[in-house]
Amino acid sequence: MMKQIFRKTELTESQKRSISELRSKLKKGFRRPSFIFTGSGGYGKTFAVRQLLKTISESVYYNISRDHLNEIFENVSSDKLLNFIKKLDGEYNNTLIVIDECDPIILQLYQNKELGIFLSTLGRFSSINRNKILIVFSIKEDTDNHNNFNIPSFNGLLSSYGREKIVVLEFNKDDVEVIADNCGIMPEPYNNIYEIINKKL
Repeated sequence: MMKQIFRKTELTESQKRSISELRSKLKKGFRRPSFIFTGSGGYGKTFAVRQLLKTISESVYYNISRDHLNEIFENVSSDKLLNFIKKLDGEYNNTLIVIDECDPIILQLYQNKELGIFLSTLGRFSSINRNKILIVFSIKEDTDNHNNFNIPSFNGLLSSYGREKIVVLEFNKDDVEVIADNCGIMPEPYNNIYEIINKKL
């Protein structure tokens, strides 16, 4: 489907900046190397992180919504997600472990008032095998009053997790032109990638 939508795969400037920031943070040698890559839904986080992984030989990618949602989502809890992360940590050595599409689980933790517990515990997580953990999920803009799904905001995220280990993918008008060109349509004032894809479809 994505190959039918995108005729080119040029990165936006925002994606390039976020990849550069992620790469810089991953190299810093944090004693507790667990990171968050976030931004509003449809900004291109998955595409950006996949481009990053092409440059890191020791890396592994998990789409948790596609492959592990049933395993974790049933009676979801902070402990259950943390145990899943610990399980992966035990399977690899000196590897970047990316856990993408965590939105449904993060949303449930947020609604169960467990997200703060999860994030604070994740922030203290130490890999037994020198791995680095990158969690990818969506947040809402702090200026967005239409929070129909009651998902966490960026400021809310900062209250539970240090800014030095968070990378936020933003979206601006220059990004619209690149993504629209990738899709082969005329650029318009879209809000995110989903709107551009829907126009293409």
